[in-house]
Amino acid sequence: MGSLGGTVEDIEEVYDLFVKREIEPAYTEIGFEEIGAGLERLRRNEVTGRLVARFGR
Repeated sequence: MGSLGGTVEDIEEVYDLFVKREIEPAYTEIGFEEIGAGLERLRRNEVTGRLVARFGR
């Protein structure tokens, strides 16, 4: 669940959970050439988490 705000302490606690691997962000890497198809997947609500475009691979 996301948040539109929070305190500095809240953010520090979340980063601590990331470091401890108690939470992990949901994302899928896609290539730059896949951005169009990725946007279509987003439009169809087929994506869990975020799509992250990688450059230079």
